[in-house]
Amino acid sequence: MEKVAKEGSVERGELIMSIAEKLREEGIKKGIEKGKLEGEKELAIEILNQRFGKGFDKELEEKIKKANEEEINKIKKNILKITLDELKEILK
Repeated sequence: MEKVAKEGSVERGELIMSIAEKLREEGIKKGIEKGKLEGEKELAIEILNQRFGKGFDKELEEKIKKANEEEINKIKKNILKITLDELKEILK
């Protein structure tokens, strides 16, 4: 009986470690994705600031920093031809 209990403990321990490893990997993956999105936001801000100069104000910059992935993808896709009005519409 003691042998069965020890084997069960080892199996549970391995299962717990497996779950912990999966959670750790998932956390790392989410962190990388979040970092990538933040980098894309900063690049978009830099490009749009150069394109529009004073027309690109702090309010638009803050909206881009708070934008979701879908909004950032729309901006990236059209970044060289987007107008300020179109940008404001995306960031409503």
